[in-house]
Amino acid sequence: MGRLGLRYLLLGIVSLALFASTAQADNARVARAQAIAVEHWGNVCDGKVKVTRGTLPRGMAGLASYRFNVKSPDRYYDCAMTFSRGRISWRKFCSVMVHEYGHLAGQGHSPDPADIMFPRYVKPFGGCSGSNPVKPF
Repeated sequence: MGRLGLRYLLLGIVSLALFASTAQADNARVARAQAIAVEHWGNVCDGKVKVTRGTLPRGMAGLASYRFNVKSPDRYYDCAMTFSRGRISWRKFCSVMVHEYGHLAGQGHSPDPADIMFPRYVKPFGGCSGSNPVKPF
């Protein structure tokens, strides 16, 4: 392998290592936000909530979805959360995670802006402190 080929190979390895460490850090942030949500709402969907990024309507930071069993309407499955692709602050990401977990726990929206279940982000949830910007994943 020539010098140029070796240089590109090393550049690729370094890029892959940086991508992997960033993905691990972002996955750790997702897990941390989920732990805060579980602490607040309890374990939902038997602990199986798939978290992804995707395209959401303008102004929407997150969206929860689920199915329920007709014979047991209080049992949700195929639980998922989709977060906006853009960068958001740790406090907002974590707060939206807690809010969406609330939906998976059976909560509807609240008319009180101080409630985590208010339909728009107003302020950080109490457990979501810190200032880590996050592109969640």
